[in-house]
Amino acid sequence: MWKLSIKTLVVIIAFVLAGCQSVPQKQTAAQTLMPAGARASYAQAIAAVKAGQDKQAIQLFSGLTRDYPDFAASYTNLGLLYLKQEKLAEAEQAFNQAITLNPADAVAYNHLGVVLRQRGQFNDARKAYENALRINAGYASAHLNLGILNDIYLQNLETALQHYQRYQALTGETDKQVAKWIVDLERRVNSSTNAGGKQG
Repeated sequence: MWKLSIKTLVVIIAFVLAGCQSVPQKQTAAQTLMPAGARASYAQAIAAVKAGQDKQAIQLFSGLTRDYPDFAASYTNLGLLYLKQEKLAEAEQAFNQAITLNPADAVAYNHLGVVLRQRGQFNDARKAYENALRINAGYASAHLNLGILNDIYLQNLETALQHYQRYQALTGETDKQVAKWIVDLERRVNSSTNAGGKQG
């Protein structure tokens, strides 16, 4: 259910490329802006993603990390491609490198959380999602991922409900599946609250 579609991947790549995240002043231009020499290869990599040529895209982004090792976005996009292929170790390494170079990379933190959740490291996944939201409080995908983590894996129902509701507010309540989850969680939270009241 959580595999990345080509459409999602391209949108995220465009987001990273546009530099939409806030960047600490300590970051250098090489870490946050595309080097002039990388533009052609970067455009080729994005074209490969759009065409569903993931192997070629990985080769291109890998080449960019070798030629421009301080350019964080290449590692983020490489991590997204590895995650799509369920190569979790490679994805985790790429996301961690992106974060090292650019601690304001909310996309890398969010998808690092996905990797960690899939590896059963639930508390570390929570921290990664929370870091993404600390950077960008309006990051809908991070709210959704944090809701799922708290709902299914950590059993923090009220926290999960808050993040589902925030996700719906940010996306215009267009996700019918999440709407069902919210109704179910509201029932479970109210049931738990009422049971606690009776015991008291």
